Amino acid sequence: MCDPRMVDAQRFSLAIPKLHDELAQLCRGSLYWLACARVEDADRLCRQILAGMGAGTRAALVVGGRSPQLLTLGLDARQGPTELASCSFSEHQAAAVLQDLPKELERALRPRGRLLLLSVPAQAWSGFDQGWLQAWCMRMRTWLAARDCSLLVVTHAGSAALYFRLQTCNEYLAGLAQLYWQTGAIHYLVHFWRNEWGVSGSCALELVEGAAGFAVRVQPGMPALPDAGDQQLCLALREILEGAPALSEHWQLFDEPQALLARAMHAQAASVLLAIAGNDRVGELARQLYALRQHRGAALKLVVRELAPCLRGPDEQVLLGCGANLVVPCGTRLPRFLTLLGTVQGQLWRGRLPADIEEFLRHRQPPPQRGVVPGGQFVAQVREILALERSDEARHLLLALSPVAGLSVAQTLGQCRLRRYGDFACIGGGRLYLFLFGCPSEGLEMALGHVFRLPWRELFSEYEVLAGVDALWLDWPAGALPNEAPPSAAIAPASQSAGHELLPAPRQVVLPNVLGAP
Repeated sequence: MCDPRMVDAQRFSLAIPKLHDELAQLCRGSLYWLACARVEDADRLCRQILAGMGAGTRAALVVGGRSPQLLTLGLDARQGPTELASCSFSEHQAAAVLQDLPKELERALRPRGRLLLLSVPAQAWSGFDQGWLQAWCMRMRTWLAARDCSLLVVTHAGSAALYFRLQTCNEYLAGLAQLYWQTGAIHYLVHFWRNEWGVSGSCALELVEGAAGFAVRVQPGMPALPDAGDQQLCLALREILEGAPALSEHWQLFDEPQALLARAMHAQAASVLLAIAGNDRVGELARQLYALRQHRGAALKLVVRELAPCLRGPDEQVLLGCGANLVVPCGTRLPRFLTLLGTVQGQLWRGRLPADIEEFLRHRQPPPQRGVVPGGQFVAQVREILALERSDEARHLLLALSPVAGLSVAQTLGQCRLRRYGDFACIGGGRLYLFLFGCPSEGLEMALGHVFRLPWRELFSEYEVLAGVDALWLDWPAGALPNEAPPSAAIAPASQSAGHELLPAPRQVVLPNVLGAP
């Protein structure tokens, strides 16, 4: 949290008209991150921030892979900070510069009391693992505090995957937001934002683009936060606290979801904490969220905690679209979960509920099948799912995996554990065919880690992402495939390892371009 005594009159701001101060201002000594889908939006935003700085302020512009003049082009000489320094580095230098950014900034700029804008492609961070990213954020925050500077990192091109990774760095980031286009509109999604005004939780805004830059689109009739007496109340399933007792007199714990839902139907602005441990419950939970949001309004804070790894991106979008303020992924420790819970306090849900919940779910829910199936059933099931797929929904993945030398495809099948509905596999032509329902391309590596008992790179020499069911070339004998995995495998189960790069394939395999690389 920023200390208001440390903030002088020369505040730094995003300079977006009609964006409230609690979401716009930046604290000195803090690190903020804004992920943009398009490079032109990132440039426009940097230019707008610089133009909004007043007399007496100082700034520095650091650009990766391009000239800083491209970002300041069109900036009125009468606008902007009193002093603006700039520097740049090439794409091939990006990894080295980012690894030692404090030293590089000190050498080039010696910044004191400045707003630092770092514009760099999201791909520049792809070579660093999660532990390094968290350590980098912590190190930058310490360095910024010692120099009374604020750093806003503005990434572009392929920022969605990086944005997902940054959500675990909330201890060291003072703010995290995303700017992207969808269905012809500009969306500004704030994950959290901290400044002298306090902590603001997740919220979504729509922007409009004008000659001067971005501005918030004002939506008339938006309800104000009610003066409710239950804003501090937390209604939670007991299992969410992992056996811990109620944390204060404001907490009420329930053993059964139905008892919790009945009590929540009488709340106004309380926090309601729900749980999920299997993707077969997504539809049921979505209907519960929908009913609460529809009957109790926008001030209720609806939080879902994933107790076992079962949700993919589309599942989370279903829950958020049906009224959830926040979905906390499995593996989040209880202290971190409570910190995230604090970010939604005082928040209004600004989404729009679907008119027909059943129609909404019909196109987004997996079929009630999973596991190993015969080849003919596999093709028919995939064809049926893809026929219902719509362009505005997350894509499913159809894969063909080739075993490493010395392993039969039946042995690799014995290592396969398909626990999610909508995920199924079959054997054909010496390869394992796998269909993953609602799995985004950037989540493929993690999904394969959950599907196989052994590290999947030790089982397969290569894989292909197939464009559709017509790309299947299956040559198994009719009815020859069993309906379940072999009872025993030649390889004993082992724990999943992490932190590897994708193995190069012996032949060319075209993968989705998820990081925006050319």
